[in-house]
Amino acid sequence: MIITPYCFASILICSPASPCHRSLMTSRHFRSSIIAAVIQVAKVADVQDDIAFNRVVSLCASHLCEPANDHEKQQFKREMTKNLLDRFSSRNSRRHALLIAQDEAGLLVGACGIEVIEMLLDGHSPRTTVEAAESYLRPLLSNLVVHKNFRRRGVARRLVQESEGQARSWGFSELLLKVEKGNTQAEALYLSLGFRQISEDTRAEKPQAGRWCVQWVPTTNRIMLKDMGFDPARSNCGEAAQLRLG
Repeated sequence: MIITPYCFASILICSPASPCHRSLMTSRHFRSSIIAAVIQVAKVADVQDDIAFNRVVSLCASHLCEPANDHEKQQFKREMTKNLLDRFSSRNSRRHALLIAQDEAGLLVGACGIEVIEMLLDGHSPRTTVEAAESYLRPLLSNLVVHKNFRRRGVARRLVQESEGQARSWGFSELLLKVEKGNTQAEALYLSLGFRQISEDTRAEKPQAGRWCVQWVPTTNRIMLKDMGFDPARSNCGEAAQLRLG
């Protein structure tokens, strides 16, 4: 199964003692005492298969959903496959990208998605025809996940920063995300990166393993925004139409 078109950026994570790290530390592109990173943008068709996509699914199923056993992991993998295909493959006609972080050996250590979707000014998804008429196309960061062995090493921060760059390349000067209320570590990260809470979605849902399949249960998400000068209320209809077609 070849997923195309499908935007994909890789972030190479190098250890401080590696030759890769030493060469990158002298590069003008990036300097950091925590990690060194180099960004490449490609299409899934360019890498010939969907191995990278399947690895993202497995990482999300294992570390984002936190299954208790192999049975639950398989449930989450099936659900994540459908969810990510709907949003980050050619099934989605709007702009989207999956970003992945890899170590020197090619191991996937982190990932996230960014997509352009219809949202209201407070970041909620429209639920009625009246709300749909008042919504705007805006970039949303989601599915940010880092392998447990690579946390607190700047991977999540780097993925968020790359997502901001992707949003800018699409003509936006803002980025939104949703984080489950009570996830204090994630909230602290986003606040440190310049995001602020703009509302709460009390009708959100999250996946939970069931006896036979994944069930979606109620939760509350905090909607956060990094404002870089973009006002969707001032965007004209021509710009919105162009983004819808892009």
